[in-house]
Amino acid sequence: MKIRFIRNVLIEVINPSDEIWDKQCYKWNEIQVDSIDTNGKTAVIYAANGDVLLDVPSDSFETVSG
Repeated sequence: MKIRFIRNVLIEVINPSDEIWDKQCYKWNEIQVDSIDTNGKTAVIYAANGDVLLDVPSDSFETVSG
């Protein structure tokens, strides 16, 4: 599945090597994801490349077909 960001947002990312960094996600960017765990106002997104996007505001993205 894919998600599309519907506004700019700064998030934390953990890669498979346990490195953590901040990443700016811009409006209309799309990424391929394996799964999404929603915790109310935030979500943890597991990207297809192995990255984990932490505390992503649930209102900052939408799922798209693909």
